[in-house]
Amino acid sequence: GVDTQYFKASQEVTITAEDLGSGLDKIYYYLATEVLTDAEAAALKSTVWTEYTGPIVIDPQADVIVYAKAVDKDGNKVIINSDRIVVDSIVPEITFDENENYYGDTTFEAKDTYLDKVYVDGEEVTLTDGKYTIDADGEEHTITAVDKAGNESSFFYFITAKSLWLDVTA
Repeated sequence: GVDTQYFKASQEVTITAEDLGSGLDKIYYYLATEVLTDAEAAALKSTVWTEYTGPIVIDPQADVIVYAKAVDKDGNKVIINSDRIVVDSIVPEITFDENENYYGDTTFEAKDTYLDKVYVDGEEVTLTDGKYTIDADGEEHTITAVDKAGNESSFFYFITAKSLWLDVTA
């Protein structure tokens, strides 16, 4: 397997190769969305490879593995690959249940393709099915969601204590 590296902004990938025998002929690259075995990478048709002429820019919302093929002047080939590169510029989304009336216990949901951690008042919390419930306590709370690329969204929320209704009849 490959490790995954997360970034918020575009990344530039530079490929270098050297051949001390016959000399380097060309470098090619292929952007894959899935990890390939050595045999799968070697079996890729020549038409999927792009000749490398300078740094490759990986833009936001990309999730790729860069495969590089170096070919020497005798026709020998070597294929290597990068870690998975995820460029994610989208902040996590925090939403509240539609039926919440701002009184009583309040449930929120945190969503992000690469969601990493969620905090309530600076303490990490564990979501259940993507949701978390804050007990009614009459306090203001800060909810923060962070994804693996470091994108962050925060929400300040005041949760009113549970209401008590009295029905007095004479």
